[in-house]
Amino acid sequence: MFPAASYINCRRGWIARSFAAIVGNLLDNAFEASLRTQEGDNTIELFLSDEGDEVVIEVADQGCGVPEALREKIF
Repeated sequence: MFPAASYINCRRGWIARSFAAIVGNLLDNAFEASLRTQEGDNTIELFLSDEGDEVVIEVADQGCGVPEALREKIF
């Protein structure tokens, strides 16, 4: 993970493709998690916002959750 003030040199179009891939992966994971649970609904919420020079991406689902043993590695 890069500090918030870091700059990354990249080729034209790389950021847009990477952003699309990140959001796509988050939505795929939420969709798969929602299919594995019988409780609640299958609603997936996507929140995009900006905070100064940063973009905030949040995906919420009603899936089975992340096993506690993996949470420290992910979050």
